[in-house]
Amino acid sequence: MRAPKIIRVAGLAISRVDAAPAQAARQVARTILVVALAGLVWSGVTSSARADANPPIGDTTVFASVPYPGHPGGIVVDGHTVYVDTFNPVDRASDDYDAIFTYNLATGALRSDRPNPIKVPRMMSPAIMGLAAMALDAEGRLYVADMNGRIVRVDPKTGAQSDYATFPTNTMTSVSNMPAGIAFDDEGDLYVTDASAPIIWRVPPGGGEAKAWFADPALAGVWGVTGLNAAAIDPSGTYLYFSMQYSSATAVYRLPLNQPEISSLDLVHAYEPPPPTLDTGDPEVQGIFGTSGIAFGASGKLYVVLLGANQVSILRPDGTEALRFPTADQNAQQAVPYDDPLFPAFDGSGSLLVTNVAFRSLEKSVVLDAWVNDTAFPLVRPSIP
Repeated sequence: MRAPKIIRVAGLAISRVDAAPAQAARQVARTILVVALAGLVWSGVTSSARADANPPIGDTTVFASVPYPGHPGGIVVDGHTVYVDTFNPVDRASDDYDAIFTYNLATGALRSDRPNPIKVPRMMSPAIMGLAAMALDAEGRLYVADMNGRIVRVDPKTGAQSDYATFPTNTMTSVSNMPAGIAFDDEGDLYVTDASAPIIWRVPPGGGEAKAWFADPALAGVWGVTGLNAAAIDPSGTYLYFSMQYSSATAVYRLPLNQPEISSLDLVHAYEPPPPTLDTGDPEVQGIFGTSGIAFGASGKLYVVLLGANQVSILRPDGTEALRFPTADQNAQQAVPYDDPLFPAFDGSGSLLVTNVAFRSLEKSVVLDAWVNDTAFPLVRPSIP
């Protein structure tokens, strides 16, 4: 297997000078905004009352529980509203729907002024996977990765929904195509990682059939096949970051948006696996490892959710790890511990919200609230036809 080079870059730098003038202007604007927001974060200026208590980084509480069908997956914040979808249907494979719940960000309560939950009918039943990452457009519509082989567009105010993107390898089974992470660029292109193959797809503005944008068979994955997970555009608007998992390790990579070639692939950070542990109450051997969701903070740091390790890793802009939380002892002492954490989203007040998919424990199906003293870098929300 080819060994990708480790990046050593300045996170706020404009890294490509050959971009078109309009793109370069956007990059400069982004960089100025990152610097301004980062200054607010590091000076301790946040709107959260929790900051007054001076909690340590990683201090975690429960933001909200997730009702049946539980097992929360994707999460996205839109102003004062939090959207959470449901990920794992293994214990309810015969159900004919997955769900999107809507919460009040200030209280963690389910909103009652709109359809809640929004039921997303399955393409088929039984199904072995559910919903994953979500993104927003300028109109506030949701774009949801259905791991059974499509992207669904949903109007959260009415519940109206339609298939936004399909995939050429889709044979009505999630084994052949499993959209997982999604991210928009400025032009409205949607990048989609495939959890069942070493492929990143691109969907044109307005939707339709996805086209393979990047593929690298050398990226070895879990279950003896390759698979990519999260996706995020970096603060400069230059790179697509994505995560993948191995059977023995896991890593975060990046690719230039204007040069999606194998020779341009950079390894940002590689994680060693945790030691497997045996849960005597369950015949399954624990210790399955992999990155799940990723999100950029206004500080320029990258927050990486580690699924099997039950932790969140914080990477500096140069790819080195600044911090990881919680420790195993800290997790064991929490009222609701990290249990298969999946996707992150910032609440805008210094916390990182993390979905707790809890594959084996429906009662731990919650959204966790971890204090990180950081806010989100503004997500790209294009105008889509």
